[in-house]
Amino acid sequence: MSIQTGLSGLSFCVKDTASNSFEHYIEHPTLDNNSPESLLKDLINAFESNPALQTEFDSVRVIHDNALSSIVPLEILDPEKLGDYLKFNVALLPDDFVAYDELNNLNCAVVFVPFVNINNYVYEHFGSFEYHHQSSILLQRLQSLSANDDEKVLRLHIQEKYFDAICFKGDQLICYNRFNHQTPHDFLFYLLFLVEQLGLDPEKVTCELFGKVDEMSPCYKEAYKYIRHTNLLKPKVETNLINLKKNFVALNSF
Repeated sequence: MSIQTGLSGLSFCVKDTASNSFEHYIEHPTLDNNSPESLLKDLINAFESNPALQTEFDSVRVIHDNALSSIVPLEILDPEKLGDYLKFNVALLPDDFVAYDELNNLNCAVVFVPFVNINNYVYEHFGSFEYHHQSSILLQRLQSLSANDDEKVLRLHIQEKYFDAICFKGDQLICYNRFNHQTPHDFLFYLLFLVEQLGLDPEKVTCELFGKVDEMSPCYKEAYKYIRHTNLLKPKVETNLINLKKNFVALNSF
């Protein structure tokens, strides 16, 4: 089972690895997904109200989705000083626990603050489990999709209140950043800023959108106006669960 918790709410994905098929995908509403305390209450409620989650699982993985992260080259990574990599863009509290995902293929690590109360509950409920930051799943999967790209490709992971921007050229990571957006104009402002800063040609660069987006979405329409080669990134993992098809992270978290 894969559990996503954070800015995009809560979701639970159950996969039968023997048959390589997804059995359940549950999106659970959250009252306040910016509050760790509220998230924990919602998580407990989800387990108590969904029979599909009241069973034993061979493995459990928690995916933390928040903006409390930074990418650090492995050459300078010091596991004893993880807080130093976050202090310039994250308001850390003295007792915050900081973890990291080591991405060897990318020669970097994602340093992040996990929701410790969520981790503690999952450990008490299931025993040993894995946990990662959402950006680690995105970066590793998109690197494999980009291996044969000769030019820079910009991919945008669209969610309701934010989007992740990832640019690869071949298997080399050029850019990763996250932007909050409330309106299509916010989205367009950041997109055009990215295109300018990365030296991309709107007439030539490929821009692929995925996540909570389709061709009728305002974000897609805005991107299509200004970037000629705008399209949707098609899922490479097969599933018959309609809602799961729009959750790239859950699809690729096993």
